[in-house]
Amino acid sequence: MKKIKLVLVALLLVLLPLSVSAKGKVNVYLFRGEGCPHCQDAEDFFDSIKGDYGKYYRLISYEVWNNEENSALMEATAKALNTEASGVPFIVIGDKYYSGFTDNMGDEIKTKIKDLYKNGSKDVMKYVSEDVKANAVSDQGTSADSSESNSQDAVALILILVVLCLVVLLIIYARNKTNEKDKIEKAPVKEEKKTTSTKKKTTPKKKTTKKTNTKK
Repeated sequence: MKKIKLVLVALLLVLLPLSVSAKGKVNVYLFRGEGCPHCQDAEDFFDSIKGDYGKYYRLISYEVWNNEENSALMEATAKALNTEASGVPFIVIGDKYYSGFTDNMGDEIKTKIKDLYKNGSKDVMKYVSEDVKANAVSDQGTSADSSESNSQDAVALILILVVLCLVVLLIIYARNKTNEKDKIEKAPVKEEKKTTSTKKKTTPKKKTTKKTNTKK
């Protein structure tokens, strides 16, 4: 039983970090304008935190002043968040948005990114029309489709399911072993037949003495 527990703990220690590492990065959407100084400040901020937070987020930026499709995407994204994008930069992280950018937003943005990474990212693009997303192109040359994020989420889900299945199998195996052991211990012990050796009682023969007749 102790060996089973050790194997179970070792399995969890190995597979759970894998499932965590397979989590998709948080998509951070930055809608910006070419030549906008505040947009540049936002870009510089995200560049500055790449070293410590790059494993948690993916920056996807869209230039909206010179691209009508990207501007339409920004408006659709704002609508999905029940707000209006009145200007740039317009930053969206999960279900949180920021209009404009100042240095004092930095800590809040970092906390939001890490929190969404740990607890699951809510990607607003899932609520935006596919037609609008298909026409928009980010600065990285990709559309707003979050297929990469979805595939990583699927990998994480598969790993978690594998871990759970293995845990259940080990628990069942451990219970079966315990039940078998209990059956063996509770099984009635057959009493050995006592063999009693009976000694035959014998009476010693009486010695017969012959009477001798003596003649006088």
